[in-house]
Amino acid sequence: MKYVGSKARIAKDIVPIIQKCIDDNGIELYVEPFVGGAILSPRLSVNLVLHTTRIVI
Repeated sequence: MKYVGSKARIAKDIVPIIQKCIDDNGIELYVEPFVGGAILSPRLSVNLVLHTTRIVI
């Protein structure tokens, strides 16, 4: 499937799902996996946010 368009368009649909997970589980740290238009952290209510461009496991 080819997706044409801004990721910001789908961010509005993802935010309620992530926020419910944060609220239901008492999550205090959100690690932002998205960049650009899909960034969710400004739209979420959470105590701590970690922005990263590279995660090494």
